[in-house]
Amino acid sequence: MHEVFESVLRYLHSPNLPFKRSPKLARLNITMADCRTISQEYAKEGIKAALLVNGAAAASLLTQAAKLIEQGLADQAGRAMIAWAAGVFFASATWLVAFMSTRYVDKSERENSHSHLIVSNKLMYAGFVTVTLSLLCFIIGCGLLAAGFLHVGAVKAIP
Repeated sequence: MHEVFESVLRYLHSPNLPFKRSPKLARLNITMADCRTISQEYAKEGIKAALLVNGAAAASLLTQAAKLIEQGLADQAGRAMIAWAAGVFFASATWLVAFMSTRYVDKSERENSHSHLIVSNKLMYAGFVTVTLSLLCFIIGCGLLAAGFLHVGAVKAIP
């Protein structure tokens, strides 16, 4: 989708248009660099959010570890911690993939090579996968811990 938007902007800003450029478009003065900056900011904030939810969940769990062990939730807390640690890993991997994708876009512009854009797009899709896995790890960690609370509550309710 991003490529389509970029190609439309590139076309609309070219001097050889077969029609007169819209005054509204000229007033906007949007460039390719602006679109890339906006996309990078959204990606950066998404990666930060994935890191934050998983890291904060793991840190919060650690502050309550002793109480959770006393309540018999050590296994569930451990599994949730593993899920959140995996979420931090995937969020970090997303940063690396996003960085590489951006570098390939820059390389494609320097070398005027479409093949670098193909690599960049593949890396971008890999970034979508890793950030999605990170957020799934957060949900899984929460579910594991919640299931542990439900299980312990059901065991205590049995006379």
